[in-house]
Amino acid sequence: MEYPGLLSVLLNEDCSQHIAKEEPRLRALATANGSNQALIAYLDCFKKTGACPNAEGLKSYISTMEKGTPESISVDLDNAAQWRSASPGESFPIAMERSWTEAQESYVRFGYTMANKITVGMIPPGMTQYSFEKRMMALYGEMANWDRLAFSEIWHNEYKAANPFTKKVTFEVQGEVLATGVVIDDEEVAHNVSLVATSYANIEMLPTNWLWPDKIPAGFITWWAGKGGCGKSASLCDLIARVSAGLPFPDGTPNTQGPRKVLFGSSEDDSQRTLKPRLEVAGANMDNVKRLDGIVTGEGIHSMFALKENLPLLIQSLENNPDIGLVCLDAISSFWGDVNSNAENEMKPLMDALKTALERTQCTFVGIIHNNKRSDSDALGKVMGAGCIANSARAVFGFGFDPEDETRKRRMMSLIKCNLTENTGGMYFTIENQMVEGLRTAHVVWGDKHNSTADDVMAVERDQSGQRREGKQITKAVEFLKAALINGARPAVELLGEASAQGINKSAMYRAKDQLMVINWPDTKKHCSMWGMEREQIPIDADVI
Repeated sequence: MEYPGLLSVLLNEDCSQHIAKEEPRLRALATANGSNQALIAYLDCFKKTGACPNAEGLKSYISTMEKGTPESISVDLDNAAQWRSASPGESFPIAMERSWTEAQESYVRFGYTMANKITVGMIPPGMTQYSFEKRMMALYGEMANWDRLAFSEIWHNEYKAANPFTKKVTFEVQGEVLATGVVIDDEEVAHNVSLVATSYANIEMLPTNWLWPDKIPAGFITWWAGKGGCGKSASLCDLIARVSAGLPFPDGTPNTQGPRKVLFGSSEDDSQRTLKPRLEVAGANMDNVKRLDGIVTGEGIHSMFALKENLPLLIQSLENNPDIGLVCLDAISSFWGDVNSNAENEMKPLMDALKTALERTQCTFVGIIHNNKRSDSDALGKVMGAGCIANSARAVFGFGFDPEDETRKRRMMSLIKCNLTENTGGMYFTIENQMVEGLRTAHVVWGDKHNSTADDVMAVERDQSGQRREGKQITKAVEFLKAALINGARPAVELLGEASAQGINKSAMYRAKDQLMVINWPDTKKHCSMWGMEREQIPIDADVI
C-alpha cells in the first residue's frame, strides 16, 4: 500500500462527502499499480453500501469477494494503523493532496526511467514485441533505420499526456459542435478538439448574489485600490470580521449569508501584533478566519502561496470547503507568483482561471492592490498592473483621504467601477486607536454615505494640487519681485528671464505683479516695457499703461 496515510483517514473518519467528489482521483490512486488492494476494496465497498467501512468492516467485505481475503490487505491495514498512531489529526484534504503529489512524482520518475531504457533496447511498458516492431516500422521503415532515441521522446510525450495524476479542469459539453480538428501542443502531442456553441435559448438566467449588497458581488473578484496608508488593510480586517461573524455591513445592510469562513493571506502585516488585534476589535469570529500559511511539500519545504503556481490547490480547497465564503489577499502583488503582472498576455489566462473558479464555487475574492504612479489616467487606470487585472473585477473601490477635510483624518471608500449595480456611492470612515487585551490597534469607524465616485474625488485632489502648486509659484514670484525691484524699475523681459531661470513661470510673475501693484510703463529710450514698485519712479514724459 503506497498511501497508508490516506487509508488511515478513510478508515477512521466519515469521508462520504469527500469520496463523492474525489471518487475519480481515489480510483486513479487505487489502480495506479497492483499494490493498492485495500484502497480498491474500500472504494468497492463504499460504492456497494454507501457507507465508509472501518478496518473490521473492510475485512468482512473483502471476505465476500471472489479474489480477496483479509490476509491480502492485512499489511495495508497494519501500515494504516501505524500512520494513524503517528498522525491522529490528519484531515482528508491534506492526506489526499499528499498522496496525489506522491503519485504524480512517482509517475514522472517512472517515465524518465522507462524513456532511458527504451533508448538501449527495452520494449515500452504496455506494448508487445509485435506492436512495438509494427510501430517502429511505421515510423522509420527498415530496422536499420530505427531511431530509438527519437522514439523514446515520442513515447515519453505520450506518457506525460496520459498522466492520470495531472488534474485537468473539464466541463460537460452541452452546446452544438460546429467543427472538429486537431491541434499540436507545446510538447508536440496531438489533441482532437471541437468548436462548441450554445444557444442562448438554453441558457438559464440567474440573479446576482451579493456578499455586501450593492457593493461586493458574491462569486466575483473585487479590488480595494489606493495609495499606502489610506486605510485599505484596516478596512479589509473590518470586512473579514463582519463576514466571519455574520454582522451587518457598514452601511447598515444586513448580512444575509450569515457567518461564513474566510481564508486570509497577508504579506505586509504581522498576524499576532497587527491582524488578530484588528480582527478582535472588529468583532470577528476567530474560528471562522483561517490564515493562509502557504504551501508545504512532501519533504516539508515551505513556500508562499502563489496564484500562478497554486491556483488549482485553491480551487480544490474551495470545492472541498464550500463554507469558505470569502478569500482575501493583502497585498495581491505578493501573491501573483512567477508572472509579470504588467504583461497582459501573462495575466489574462490567470485572471480568467481565477474568475471561472469563483463563479463555479460562488466564493468571493477581495484583494488589496496599490495604485500606479500615472498622473494622466482616471481612477480605473490607476490600478496597478496589466489592464485585465482591473477589468476582470466586477467591482473596484478606491481608498484615500477626503480632500475636503483639512485635518486629514477622514477617509473615503469610493466606487471606481461596478458592472452589476447602479449604486455609485461610497462611505466615509476614520481610523481610531483602540486597546484590546493591552494592545493598541487600529479600529475602523464608519461614517456617512457619500455620492462621489473615485473619479470625482480624484478631480478635486488634482484641482487642489494644481492650486497648491500655483500658490507656491506666486509666493516665490512675489519674493523674487520684491528683491529684484528694490533699486528701481527694470525691463520686464529681463525680469521674466531671470524668474524663468529660477523655475518661476510667466503666469505666476504676472499674478505676483498684480498682487504687489507693480506699475508697468514704457521706457522711451530703451523702447521696452519697464516694471517698477513706486509710482514716483515713472518718468514725466512716459505714458502710463
